[in-house]
Order: sequence, then structure tokens, then C-alpha cells
Amino acid sequence: MKELAPGISAVLGIKEGHSEIQALRFEKTKHTFNEAKKWATEHNYKPILEEEASGEAKKDSVDRIDGGGRLE
Repeated sequence: MKELAPGISAVLGIKEGHSEIQALRFEKTKHTFNEAKKWATEHNYKPILEEEASGEAKKDSVDRIDGGGRLE
């Protein structure tokens, strides 16, 4: 995982010699689901799946936004 900003991490994969984002993870204690979606849109990330963390916010609770994208 690569930290993109406080409370935001990218799960990476390697494809054709380049790093590509597999998913974005947002710590629920730092970002709401709507903030996570807004951040992804503002950073030109086009998700194929958006999933809100369930249950009460804990340190390791995350919202997840999946989709492909090259890390520049």
C-alpha cells in the first residue's frame, strides 16, 4: 500500500511494468464516505465499485473505492 494523503491509501498492483491502483482505502475515522467519493473524483479516479465501511468507526475501519488507474 502507498499512502496518498493522511488517512488515504492506495492498494497497488504491477501491470506491464507499471504500478496501477487496484483500490483506494479511506480511514473511516478521518473521512466520510461522501468525502472519499469527492476526493476520488477531484483526483480523476474513476471507480468501478464504491463500498462504505460498515459498523461504527474504528481506527482500522475503511471505505473502499475499487477500480483501475495508473499511478503517476
